[in-house]
Amino acid sequence: MAEANRPSGEIYKNPREAALLFLLPGIIQGLAVWGLIEQADQDAPPPLVVALLFFALVAPAAHFLTTTIGMRLKAGLFAGILGLAIAVLYFLAEASFGNPGESTEAVLAVSFFANLLICYIAVPFFRTVFERQQPANHYPSLFEFAWNLPVIGAAAGLFTLAFWAVLGIWAALFNLIGIDLFEDIFFDAHFAFPATFGAMGAAIGIVREREGIVLALRNVLFALLKVLSPILASATVLFAVSALLSGLDQLWEGWSAATLMVSAIAMAVILSNAVIGDEGRPDSTILRWSVRLQAFVLPLLAIFALYAMYLRLSEYGLTVARIYALIIVLFASAYAIVWSVSALRREGYGFLRQANIVLAGILFSVAVLVQTPILNTWAISAADQVARLKDGRISAEEFDYAYFQFDLGSAGKRALQQLKEDENLPNREIILAEINRVENAQSRYAFRRESVRDRDRLTSLIERGRLELVPANHKLTADLVSFLEEERLISNTCGAETRAGRCLLLRTQAFELDTDQYVLFSTWGRETDTINTQLLYQEENVWRTLYGAQLPVPSADQDALFESLRSGEATPGTVTYRTLDIGNQQVIFLDGPNTARAQMRVSGSTDEAE
Repeated sequence: MAEANRPSGEIYKNPREAALLFLLPGIIQGLAVWGLIEQADQDAPPPLVVALLFFALVAPAAHFLTTTIGMRLKAGLFAGILGLAIAVLYFLAEASFGNPGESTEAVLAVSFFANLLICYIAVPFFRTVFERQQPANHYPSLFEFAWNLPVIGAAAGLFTLAFWAVLGIWAALFNLIGIDLFEDIFFDAHFAFPATFGAMGAAIGIVREREGIVLALRNVLFALLKVLSPILASATVLFAVSALLSGLDQLWEGWSAATLMVSAIAMAVILSNAVIGDEGRPDSTILRWSVRLQAFVLPLLAIFALYAMYLRLSEYGLTVARIYALIIVLFASAYAIVWSVSALRREGYGFLRQANIVLAGILFSVAVLVQTPILNTWAISAADQVARLKDGRISAEEFDYAYFQFDLGSAGKRALQQLKEDENLPNREIILAEINRVENAQSRYAFRRESVRDRDRLTSLIERGRLELVPANHKLTADLVSFLEEERLISNTCGAETRAGRCLLLRTQAFELDTDQYVLFSTWGRETDTINTQLLYQEENVWRTLYGAQLPVPSADQDALFESLRSGEATPGTVTYRTLDIGNQQVIFLDGPNTARAQMRVSGSTDEAE
């Protein structure tokens, strides 16, 4: 009964109780996490082990953040149920999206961030309803508990770093006198894991017990964020005006515009929430107007982000990562709309606070759904990419078979099997050959390495129009083909699809040599203003290369030069060099340093070359 009469929100009675409720569970948590990590330390650990690891991380942390005197049982049940729910959601996600019997990195990443959101949203709602005994939409309590979490986490993290700094100094001091015992103990996993988690648990308990510290740190944080809010508001408003006046074409060049716009919206929402607080309205006129003005600009940033996503998706289609990026952009757009609507209302702060609660609930629901078959982004991505293949928006050669085999889990493998069974596919022979190769590959890297080798084969380069032979009906000897492929003389320049360079191999008898001679003309891309030249010839049955000068030919005139090569207008010429012999050394004088280097490699020490 004495415990029930203590003030609501008090964490523990004495240090002994604190050790039992925070330090000891933290040590046990560290041991459990260490043991599970040892089990999961393999390329594809069993999903059950990873699910148990989620439980070991979430349940004790939820207990540390919610337990108070008078709420031990409720907080314990909440922590256990939350940890179990997180573990089940991950296990369900692996069963629905991943490969049977093994964990998938992409599924693990999605579950980690989704479950982090679930926990962050669930804890404030639980404390509002059960600790404060307020309705779930009581914004002051939700606001307080939500903003307390990062403050408590940061303080506990700093304490844990300081704890390890002390242990490091301890070990270093004894190392000075030749005693390594403490270094061996402290930095061994058997000690490090329980010590770290025990320190973190104890720190959370101490910080939560001293509520005044949390409030003071939070007030300092709010004061700093309020300084930044008008600065960001000015930046976003000036950017929006400048973008509309100067044109939007530059927005879609360089780094992802969608990423930058979403980051700006997220930062604006965080800063504005710190400004408006949990009730009433901001006291400062500058802060009120900066928040209101920025709210009008946020929808424009959201439109920019949505358009950037549209450009990306229309060109490349859906993937798992792009679907989640789209979800993030949609949520950022929803927040932008809510804030702009609130700015239009005379007293929109109450509307804004309730809208924050609704959006948090929607975000919680989406974080749950993305880990269930209801929102199977893997299957959605597979279906979209297959549709693009079938209607010709992507060719059989460019289709990412490795993505289906190694990244899309069971949905990707099902899609590949359906492609194998579809007899109406365009270029079906190529598709079947690629699927067979990817299914036999040990990893995506092995498959792509083999794909690059096939792509760089001379026959492939010729078939794909990357290499042109002049005369066209000339057959290259086997030893020349091997030389070109081994030296990657052509594939490095013209093999990559993204480079779009052009290569022309001209057979010629322009030089006084007893063997076949070829001149390779190549460019690094369609927009370059230079053409590289190389002379290929045999010496003692060994193919050799001489690098010629780079021809300064504007890209607009290159077609005419290549046409001259096709029509046989390349004829031999003679160049006379001015040289100066100095003992066994020779200096060759030419017009420019770049040309001199190229000609010196070709000419060696002769006075005249054809």
